[in-house]
Amino acid sequence: MNLLHVALALLVVTVLSPAQTTKVFTSPDRALRAVVWTNPAGESRVQIEGPSRRVLLTRDETSSDGSHGQGVLHAAWTADSQFFVAGTESTGGHQPWARPIWVYSRAKNRVFDLGEMGAVSVAGFTLKPPDVIEMKILDCENVIGGDPQTRSLFVSLHQLVSTERVPNAPCTARKSVGSPILRP
Repeated sequence: MNLLHVALALLVVTVLSPAQTTKVFTSPDRALRAVVWTNPAGESRVQIEGPSRRVLLTRDETSSDGSHGQGVLHAAWTADSQFFVAGTESTGGHQPWARPIWVYSRAKNRVFDLGEMGAVSVAGFTLKPPDVIEMKILDCENVIGGDPQTRSLFVSLHQLVSTERVPNAPCTARKSVGSPILRP
């Protein structure tokens, strides 16, 4: 009878547990794809693949306890296929207002974290052709009652990657209100 109870318990856990989800984002020129795996805790791992599904880069934002990672909420390729952009959120409740955004550069095969560059996003993003990202960010230079206000920021991703900085980033290291915790 114990074996039957164990089997039933495993069946219930398997049926009731949310499964890992997988989303594939193919670049407009169909040469690359980004595969986003999200675990039941809502944390994500992203793999950029080239021709023949050769892995070019992996960004793992999962944590061992399921509450200290990041989950991809929104992702898209730019119209020119040069950048993959991902907007995330913390799974552990740390800075719930923050929506960290990172950008994969095809030319450099590297990820750029906009929060670490002074653009702390508080909402999703919109892409405009060919490579412009629009996002709502904290404006650390516009503080009312001790709270930073927000504003829209438009950035050419080609410019961001070539200079390795966000133009007019309002939250530099010396005046940051605290960027989200992200593991390299």
